[in-house]
Amino acid sequence: MKVLIGAAAAALLIAASGEARAQAAPTSPMVGAEIVPSHCGELPAQPSLPDGAVANSEAMTAGQAALVAWDASYRANLTCRRIEFEELLALSQTRRDAHNAGAEVLNAALAVWAVEIAEYNTLHPPRRRGR
Repeated sequence: MKVLIGAAAAALLIAASGEARAQAAPTSPMVGAEIVPSHCGELPAQPSLPDGAVANSEAMTAGQAALVAWDASYRANLTCRRIEFEELLALSQTRRDAHNAGAEVLNAALAVWAVEIAEYNTLHPPRRRGR
C-alpha cells in the first residue's frame, strides 16, 4: 500500500507540474499569427536603369546617380535587418538557456523525489494480505 501511495504521490507531482507548465505556457507567437514585420521597413525598389545601347550620357549619369542612391538605401536596410536578426538570435539563445536551466531544476527535483520514494519503500515494505 505504501508503494502505491508513493507512486500516486509521484504521479500527482508530475501531473501538477505538467498542469502548471501548461497553464503558464504563453501562446506561441508563431502559431496562428503572422510574423512581426521588420521595423526596418520595406527594401527599396530597384530603380529603372537606362539601356546603355541607346541611352545618351545624361541618361547614363542619371542612372548612375539613381543606382548610387538606391545602393546606399538598400545597404542601410540590409544592415538594419542584420541587426534585427542578431537581436532575435540573442533573444532566442537566452530563452533556450532559460528553458534548459528550468528543465535541469525540474529533473533534479524529480530525481531527488524518486530517491526519497525508494528510501521510504525500502524502510516500509508493503504488507502482504492473506498470507
